[in-house]
Amino acid sequence: MEVREFIQQTISQILDSVDDLNTTYAEKGAAVASLGDYNYKGTWRKNYVTDVDFDIALEVVTDKESGKGGKISIASVLSAGGEATKKTQNQSVSKVHFTLPLMFPPLK
Repeated sequence: MEVREFIQQTISQILDSVDDLNTTYAEKGAAVASLGDYNYKGTWRKNYVTDVDFDIALEVVTDKESGKGGKISIASVLSAGGEATKKTQNQSVSKVHFTLPLMFPPLK
């Protein structure tokens, strides 16, 4: 899985889950949110914001024979299925840690 796809799916699932929970429990007065100050396009305002921490391992695999490769993706521990082939590859794994502020949609 590519890094871009991983981040997009993670954030989408968080936002969808928060929306589902807020809709489900609105009648009980419960909400999943964290109120804080947030600078959006140069304007400070109060909104529901939380930090999403990512700590991921990235791998770059290059085929030694052709020199092709260099695609960055999330490091995988196991490869499933397919047939065995003999290839010589260089593999480089790096850990990356970063935080993205996530602004929740307004409560309905």
